[in-house]
Amino acid sequence: MINRPVRALLAAVAASLPLLAGLSIAGSANAGAATSTLHYFQKSTFQAIVTANGTPLTAEQTPAAGDVLEDSDLDYVGSHAHHAKNWTASDHLVCSLTNSTGGATCFGEFAVGGSLLFADGVTVNFGGTTDRVPITGGTGAYQGVTGTVTSKEVGNTNNSDVAITLQ
Repeated sequence: MINRPVRALLAAVAASLPLLAGLSIAGSANAGAATSTLHYFQKSTFQAIVTANGTPLTAEQTPAAGDVLEDSDLDYVGSHAHHAKNWTASDHLVCSLTNSTGGATCFGEFAVGGSLLFADGVTVNFGGTTDRVPITGGTGAYQGVTGTVTSKEVGNTNNSDVAITLQ
């Protein structure tokens, strides 16, 4: 099975995809600043891999080119070791696998406080315990922002610690 994406965006995505932005209480970042890094603990709410015709893969099946990974998370300011009690952001990532070793083309969004960071049509290689997804843009407070979402798996879970570097 493919390791958890950087959701991450997006970002993780970060992403999710992919991905993360903060406003005041959620960890502040300013789109006009040179560079800022945001930290989140992502708790998985949904993850699935389906074939091109929509049939879910079982845990025993190996993903192949053309299969689609979908992932959603709730995001808590901090890390798995110490994070906010309540989530303040969420993310969603959809990737079309381009090979069986973790290559993918992804689209991801990270929403917080009425703003959005996104990764549109980015090439990602999921293969280890740490993934990276480029941020291609944003809306609202993050209009014109770029950067990178780096996601590191937490143990044997679908949860991750995420660092989002905004430029």
